[in-house]
Amino acid sequence: MLIGPNPATFEYDKIMSARYVIDLVRHKGPGACSYLIEKICELDPTLSQFLNLRTPDLV
Repeated sequence: MLIGPNPATFEYDKIMSARYVIDLVRHKGPGACSYLIEKICELDPTLSQFLNLRTPDLV
């Protein structure tokens, strides 16, 4: 019997990947952070509203 992937493990992997990217960008400095925020706002307005993000030119 084959067992499919565990959804909880998949979600955990996504969370850890996101955490890794955010930490990486934070260590690169404010310019990289601004760029990431700008791209999140462009690509996912719903997420950016939920996180209360604003593009750097609007702050």
